[in-house]
Amino acid sequence: MSATPPTWHRHGRPLTELADAWAVLSENAEPLPVESVSLDRAEGRVLARDVCCKSDIPPFDKSMMDGFAVRSADCAAPGAALKLIGTAAAGHADMAALRQGQTARINTGAPMPAGADAVARIEDAAISQDGTRVTLSRSVKPGAHVSPRGSAQRSDDVAVAAAVWLGPAQVASIAAAGHTDAYVFEQAGVAIVSTGDELVPPGTTPQPGQIVESNSILIAGLARRFGARPQPLGIVEDRPDALRERFAAALQSRVVITCGGMSMGTLDLVPQTLESLGVRWLFHGVNVRPAKPVAYGRGPAGQHVFGLPGNPGSAFVAMHALVRPLLDGLHGLGARPPRWRTARLIEDIAPHKDPRPAVLPGLMLHGDDGVMKVRLMPWGGSGDAIGLAGATALIFIPRPNDGLRAGALVTFLALD
Repeated sequence: MSATPPTWHRHGRPLTELADAWAVLSENAEPLPVESVSLDRAEGRVLARDVCCKSDIPPFDKSMMDGFAVRSADCAAPGAALKLIGTAAAGHADMAALRQGQTARINTGAPMPAGADAVARIEDAAISQDGTRVTLSRSVKPGAHVSPRGSAQRSDDVAVAAAVWLGPAQVASIAAAGHTDAYVFEQAGVAIVSTGDELVPPGTTPQPGQIVESNSILIAGLARRFGARPQPLGIVEDRPDALRERFAAALQSRVVITCGGMSMGTLDLVPQTLESLGVRWLFHGVNVRPAKPVAYGRGPAGQHVFGLPGNPGSAFVAMHALVRPLLDGLHGLGARPPRWRTARLIEDIAPHKDPRPAVLPGLMLHGDDGVMKVRLMPWGGSGDAIGLAGATALIFIPRPNDGLRAGALVTFLALD
């Protein structure tokens, strides 16, 4: 994505371009250690090692439907009359071998009797009144309606490759491959601290000058969606001693996300308080709107520390655009930039006086022509937490001064 000319932070330092911020995150996102977990705890984790099949799948020649196990040589032409000698049931392998001119009922999933190499459909069979003979109205080809041993997977084939999120289908595949546990990357513990004298917990009636704190809920939910283990540490007021005490506790986690106190106000004490605890900032201020004051650094024991702006929209953008790549890297997926896609804009975007590249909430729409379409959604700006609820995309606008016309191609991030 193209960027605007160099922009300068109010401290006199140049703002970091998004591409450079992603490079910093990639350099620092060493994968976490690997642990073994039982399959009932594996969903939502990232697989660290390939999982191979312990045996062939299926482990025997298996019927694919209810019908009659036959020797295809006996059924080369319509009208074959066969002696019915029993039933091959799923879960049982004690059916006698078929000899010439014999057949057996068979259930879906049952092992094929020895000597049988095909299954005749029930619809093509007529059973004698005494139940001893079966006449087939059609011929049966070798292998018909049979899943041969190993036709899905061979022993030692890779059933699920490493570096994938484990959803229900992947966990079930690991179980089918004969395993009861899996090696996954440890989940990053994410300590979350909201700062500000104006903040009150949800459920509290705010007094004049106060606002209900919701960013920690937003950050915890997104961290959980990104595979991490959120550890909310509550609200802390803008006092150096209180901040220092809470941040010292937060630094017991691998990842720390603070929210608020990152800009230029006299009570924006977060950066220097964290520095006093040994945090070294690798960037502070990114050339993007919203979320410009965002910072990232490393703690004294290698902790990953993010300082997010206090506005909900800024925190939302920073979580998707910067925190997620870092968490992906820690979880073994590589700290790649967000997966931007292309869509056609269906409404004009008016020029904006702020020249910084913008990442703004929008809506995805599926067009009749199969082309993805997007538009900006009504939004009250970075302080509008409620307005984010309907967003299904973040739309990237590289040069807001120019505006964009309907029909233009834009890049966007789907909020899955």
